[in-house]
Amino acid sequence: MRMLTEAVEVGVNEGVNANSLLNEWWHGPLHLRLVELDPGKEPLIRQNIRHWDNDFNGGNAWQLYLGDGFEIAKQFADGFFDYVYIDDDHNYEGVCKSIAAWWPKVKQGGFFAGHDWACDTVEWAVREFAHREQLKIQLAEEDWWIVRPY
Repeated sequence: MRMLTEAVEVGVNEGVNANSLLNEWWHGPLHLRLVELDPGKEPLIRQNIRHWDNDFNGGNAWQLYLGDGFEIAKQFADGFFDYVYIDDDHNYEGVCKSIAAWWPKVKQGGFFAGHDWACDTVEWAVREFAHREQLKIQLAEEDWWIVRPY
């Protein structure tokens, strides 16, 4: 697998998955952006990933963005991320909006992924998108992912 250097998790909740991502994939210059709509979750997120506050190559392993994920997506150039993981809004329209906002941000050969595949609205929206774009969906338990073609 290619080295991941730029990643984002949209819908961080309490930071548990972010901690797992950092534990499993931090092999050097990974910079994980965390996007959470609810500012009230900030203390718990920071508590769950506080041991990743160390610097590497002059930057932090992670950075927290609080606010609307669709607006935050606009801060990044298209093709910026190696890995985008969406787990924010689980209704059909929300998933479609997340896909529209974050799919362009994935580099060619990068991973576009998410959680809660068992949620009918998530599955429906992701399948519809993949079919329209002629992309292959991969599944593992509750997670799904798509590799952006070159």
